[in-house]
Parts: sequence; C-alpha cells; structure tokens
Amino acid sequence: MATEVRLLELNEYPAIASFIDRNWKKDHAYVRSKDLFNWTFRDNPAWNKEDGYSFSVAVDDGSIIGMLGAIPFKLNVLGKNVKACWLVNWIVMPEVKGGKGLALLNFFSKEQGFNTISFGINDKVAGLYKALEWQEMPPIPRMEWVNPDKIKDTEDLLGMTNPEATAEQILKYISKVSGVTFANDIPEAYTLNSIDADVWDRTGWSVWNNKSIGCAREYSYLNWRYLQHPIYKYETRVIAEGGKLGLIIWRIEITRKMNSNGTLENYLPFVRIAEFLPVSETNARELISCCLVEASVQGVVAADFYCYNLELIEILQRIGFSISGDTSCICLPNHTQPIGRGSNIRSTIKTFSCDEISAQDSKWYWTRSDSDQDRPN
Repeated sequence: MATEVRLLELNEYPAIASFIDRNWKKDHAYVRSKDLFNWTFRDNPAWNKEDGYSFSVAVDDGSIIGMLGAIPFKLNVLGKNVKACWLVNWIVMPEVKGGKGLALLNFFSKEQGFNTISFGINDKVAGLYKALEWQEMPPIPRMEWVNPDKIKDTEDLLGMTNPEATAEQILKYISKVSGVTFANDIPEAYTLNSIDADVWDRTGWSVWNNKSIGCAREYSYLNWRYLQHPIYKYETRVIAEGGKLGLIIWRIEITRKMNSNGTLENYLPFVRIAEFLPVSETNARELISCCLVEASVQGVVAADFYCYNLELIEILQRIGFSISGDTSCICLPNHTQPIGRGSNIRSTIKTFSCDEISAQDSKWYWTRSDSDQDRPN
C-alpha cells in the first residue's frame, strides 16, 4: 500500500502523542498537554478545525511513519495579507525511505498553498532547506537589559551562563546593559482584553501594518496567541498617544538551575518581552518603562526581546537596551529552564505567492513568540 500524506484527524491525538514520545522527544510538552497541542494545531483562528489538525502525517499500513506540524497565520507584507504557516516538528522514522519527508514538506506548501517559514532550525535541516532553495534569515537579534537593583543576582546568573568569563568581564557587561532611561511619567495603561477588537485593529495594528513584514498582529491573532494560551500567563499593556495605541506584551519566567544531584531548583525571575509595537519613540519609552517597572516589583533580574525589525532595534538601543553579541560573547542565558547558553536562532523562508519578500529585509517584524519558540519545554 502506498504511503498516504494527510492531515491528522481530531480523534488521532493518542496516536500522534505516542509517535512524538517515541520518535521526537520523550515526555515532550505536546505529550504532557493535549490542551497545548489542541491550542497550537486546532484552535488557531487562521485554521479551519473542521479539516482536522494543522498537522500532517505520513501513514503507511495504518501506522504513522512521519509528521510535520504547521501553525497557520496571515503573513502581512507591507499591508497585504497572504496565506502562510510556520513549520514545526518535522521528522520521518530513520528506516523509512523514498522521499517521505519531502512529501510532508510539499503537503503544506504545494497542496495546501501556504507560504512557509521554518523558525528555529538546526544545522542539518538548514543544509536541506538550502538545497531546496529556501532563503535563510540572519540570526534573530536579541535585545538585553539587566536590573541595576539586582547586580549581585545578575553576577551569579551570568557566572552560571558564562563560566569562562572573569568577574571583571561580567561587571563590564552589566554596566553596558543596565542603562535604560525610564519615562518621567508613565501614562495610564490598559490591558489588551479591555480594548475592543476593531479598535486595536484600526488604531493599534494599523500603525505597523503598512511598514512591516511578518505575522499580522490583528486582535484575533493576539487574543489566541496570548490571552487564550493554555499554560503561560502573559501581561499585556496598551498606552495611547494621539489617537493611536502602542502595545507591549511580556511574561515572567522563573529561571531554574541544575543542582549537583541532577534536580532543578527555581532560581531568579526573568522577563521575556514577546511583543513591542509602539506608536513613537516617546510611546516606546513609556511602554518599556511600564513593563520593567511592573516586573521589577516582582524582583526580576533581567529582560530580553528577540526581534528582526531595524526600527525597533534602534529605538531600544536609544532607550538603553543592548544588542547581544554572537555566542562567543557574554550574554544572558538563552535557555532558562535549566539555565544555559544556546545557539543563535536560525530561520528559513519559502514564498510562493509573494516573490518580493527578501530574507534580508529590515522591515521584518518577527519575535521569539512567533512559531513555537516561546512554549513550555
């Protein structure tokens, strides 16, 4: 019988959970939480769940032999929306031959008609995408800040993350990334769920819609991605300026350190900024101040924000954030549970309906919360 490549049906979660557990990663988050799997691949507003999960499987003689997940979204290209998806969890059992992995890849791009992005790839997969003539993005830039009121804790955290660094090097790094100048007055901030959907789309997202490339941050997407997340609790703050709305979204993550006996221990709180869409530089300073002041009350030691957009990078640098160097430099931990350094986050894109998109374009608005990068491990 020929191998069938198709969408995973809604009643097949037990089968895919078993396949993930045996072939992808033991005790993976999608195995531990059916709610997380359903939220990612069924409940997405850019997907029609009547079709099944946005998750393809290769099936041979009734058994799953390969898989490739997709997270659909509207790809905004300077004000024009096209159909796109992030590809995740791509694997075929090693003993399987005959191009089944490519068949899974083509299922979403050619059969389903998606422009495709793969965010967070390893060297092996990067080589395969290159052979298929995908465009590789530069590593996503990371903006960093450390809390000047938590210097001793920060020294300890950086020492664990950068064991080869001297105390002098760590203090020099801290002085470079702790200089954010806060707004003198922070206007009243609102939560996103207190704003009507059409108001955000008209006066918030409209600020960035025509000058950015990336997932359309319409209310329907933000509501699903942050307000409906089944596990993480995100904080959302909206600040108005001149009839327009700026937005910042973050969550506080508790870092965990590895003890000598191999167990993990809760350690220090860390801010992960997920979205940053200011109206102006003044509004940007107000939003950042709102986030860091609130988070500092909870004792956070540091914050980071991954984003490609050059305009935002330059604004954050003027506010006082520092852009992280390459992996040979001192940096905050990329991984926080457990604490550790990670490699740069690499990505590739393949477009079919918008050839004008370039992987090198500085107008990309793309953050660590895109795809499945900001999820429980």
